[in-house]
Amino acid sequence: MRLKQELRNVKTSIEIAKSGESEVTNIDIMRRLSQLEKIVYANAMKESKVTEEETEEKEDKKEEKKDK
Repeated sequence: MRLKQELRNVKTSIEIAKSGESEVTNIDIMRRLSQLEKIVYANAMKESKVTEEETEEKEDKKEEKKDK
């Protein structure tokens, strides 16, 4: 009887540990996703700024050519 009770306790402890791990895993995944989104959006913002600057430079060159 004592061994059966101990076995039940161990099984319960394992289930609790597993559920705790999945929560930590989910939190870790969310943190990683958040970090990746920050990187992606930061790169997208940099690229859009570069594109805007290139467009402005092209427009400036066109205007200079028209002025000549």
